[in-house]
Amino acid sequence: MFCNILLVGANGFIGSFLYNRFNKDYSITALDYSKGSIKEIFFSLDLTQESEVEAFAEKSPKCDALIFLVGLAHKKGKDNK
Repeated sequence: MFCNILLVGANGFIGSFLYNRFNKDYSITALDYSKGSIKEIFFSLDLTQESEVEAFAEKSPKCDALIFLVGLAHKKGKDNK
């Protein structure tokens, strides 16, 4: 059985490892805030923009599994210490 995977956070440390490890065996749709090294089925999306998320959900390929690797690991910016 062929599995379609939606990998959210594909350009992060764990996401890029999983993408490279399983891309040959499974159909992976990669999703992240900014484009990284992934060239195949990739979508750039800001998950804080509800209208963008809804549009993606309507047009995206259907998936059998979701791997969600998005989180705030640390604060960025000059005002955060």
